[in-house]
Amino acid sequence: MFFSTVGGLITCLFWTVLSLIAAYTAKPKEFTTPFEKTLFLLFQLVIASSVWGLAEPRIGSAITTFRVSLLLFTVLYLFWIFRNHINPFHGFSACRWALLAIMAFMAGYGAVTLLFLTSDRSYTFSRLANLGFDILFCMVILVYLRSRQLWTSVVRNLAMILAGQMAVGFYECFAGPMYTDTHLKNYGVDFFGFIVFRLPSGTFYNTNDYCATVFFLAMPVLLQLLHDLFNGKRKGLTLTAITLIFCMEWFLCTCGGAILVQIGVLLFFAVFAVALVVWMKQQRHFGAFAALVIPILFAVIIYFAPSIRLSDYTTLQSPVGSLVDPTNRDDFSGLGVGSDEVMKNTTYRRVTLLKFALGTFYSNPFGVGLGNTQLLVGPNLSRYIGDIQKLHCYIAECLADFGIIFLLLGLTLIFFLFKALFSAMAKMRREGHPSLSIYPLLILVSLATAVFLSTAPSCAQDLHAMWIYLALLVIAGDNLKNMFSEVFHHYHLQ
Repeated sequence: MFFSTVGGLITCLFWTVLSLIAAYTAKPKEFTTPFEKTLFLLFQLVIASSVWGLAEPRIGSAITTFRVSLLLFTVLYLFWIFRNHINPFHGFSACRWALLAIMAFMAGYGAVTLLFLTSDRSYTFSRLANLGFDILFCMVILVYLRSRQLWTSVVRNLAMILAGQMAVGFYECFAGPMYTDTHLKNYGVDFFGFIVFRLPSGTFYNTNDYCATVFFLAMPVLLQLLHDLFNGKRKGLTLTAITLIFCMEWFLCTCGGAILVQIGVLLFFAVFAVALVVWMKQQRHFGAFAALVIPILFAVIIYFAPSIRLSDYTTLQSPVGSLVDPTNRDDFSGLGVGSDEVMKNTTYRRVTLLKFALGTFYSNPFGVGLGNTQLLVGPNLSRYIGDIQKLHCYIAECLADFGIIFLLLGLTLIFFLFKALFSAMAKMRREGHPSLSIYPLLILVSLATAVFLSTAPSCAQDLHAMWIYLALLVIAGDNLKNMFSEVFHHYHLQ
């Protein structure tokens, strides 16, 4: 690898610092005391370390950076709200309460599983600890992100994280893994028969985890860029950023063989393209035409290149001169490596796991307990799908683990989110801007896109970017009318 262990850590620190600087440029003006400024920077560090903190586990398990900063922020924030007599839940909408209810139920049922329902107490404790940190992380975002300025600071933070992860992935496509030293270094994608790109994994050990994380980060950034576009801010720069994000995401997903992420990207881009057409028609700014055509042409060229088909993924020569057997893997992450038969088996395994999770939910409507569905996979499916460790579908896993109460709470959250979005659409029509209704529609599509992104990784619970996205999606849908008040003002001035 080009970067040593220390070099990998330095790279992560570099991008983390850039993320903090980008976030600080949007620091709310009401944060005037040193304590409030420190709290703000610590919150941004929690966001940045949730992605970059996973970069080099050989250095004392760098995930500790995220967990320590999260716990420290929580303690200081509690001290701050008690000292200032602030109710952190004041003004909470039905959407936020519904999401909090889901997370509280998952944590509570996880504790019940640990005490009464588990057959492997150490495994369940580990799952519960991980889930506890994830829930605390999402809850902190929901509670702390209460102003438009804080939203902007977090999106700038995510934009810098996204740029760093894409830069790492782009480097890896040419030079191989930067952080990980796994079987990924022995595989590549043959483009047009004369250039081979390596598989990008960024700060993860799995290309699907990496590609899903990148697009989880990209969606809030793209929503903010669209908001800025309708608000008339930096039109040329905004359109350039939109074009680059879609092209880079599609290129990285293709190199990584992340098919489900590609489907999510296409679904999101389809509605995003409609939004660009609406904006272009209103503003008569034909620069949006390039933001539409370039990603489409880029995707079409890549898709129709014969040597990029999943069945034509090639095995590269390893450093010792022997070929790696693509079937000899301890996880089935959908890399698309090997023969047609291997690819069909990989798809078969995912479908089998999905059917097993749904069958478990049907047989045990009140859930089998946190992590128990995964424990049941080995004894029941190993002779059919081999030794596989993850269910590869987090939504189905949650249904099987937590049962019908989780389903009802999830449907309640979706109901309130739909209600908030349709209320925003009605306001936009009353204000005389029906074309802006495309924005709530885009958030709804983001919700559907999350289904594909949460199914692509082996276990989406471990992706902190998913929890960031979930919290920001609820906040955006809940505050859409306020977010677009400045857009209405901008349109009235024209």
